[in-house]
Amino acid sequence: MSNNVCIDQYRQRRYTFLTVVGLAVLLGAFFVAYGASDGPTTPAPATLKLLHIIFRHGDRTPVYSYANDPYRDHQWEGGKGALTNKGKAEIYELGQIMRIRYGNFLNEAYDPEEIYMESSYAPRCQMSAQMFLAAMYPPKGRQIWNLNLLWQPIPANPVPRDLDNVSQHFLKKWNLF
Repeated sequence: MSNNVCIDQYRQRRYTFLTVVGLAVLLGAFFVAYGASDGPTTPAPATLKLLHIIFRHGDRTPVYSYANDPYRDHQWEGGKGALTNKGKAEIYELGQIMRIRYGNFLNEAYDPEEIYMESSYAPRCQMSAQMFLAAMYPPKGRQIWNLNLLWQPIPANPVPRDLDNVSQHFLKKWNLF
């Protein structure tokens, strides 16, 4: 009986040994095959067919005052509802962020065939659009027309209030239209 126990133990060890060796050979074959290939396949370069960026104007001065408003008679720089310097900086920074994010898809220089900017009719919206475009397309090379002013005029097309389908919903909701 002890002979049978020894034989069973031998068979069990041999089976375990062969299993480990077999797995090692399979694992080694996998690594050899993987190393011989080009590695993981690289994805195709990203393409962009169309991009819509919708944003609201930057910070502005108050438009309305309320009862007992201590600033009711305050003379806001630019008037009521005007874009503040902070608002200009916010929108300019947004343009820089979008240039970084989508720069690989855009021409370096402004191209009217590549971008079309629409703006609501309010002056703060038009100014925000211009700040955004100034950051997205700083002039390069032949587009530099003044070394003291690295800016170029890029059209921001205002949509008349009665045709503005984007903000019209919100204006009606708040009885501002």
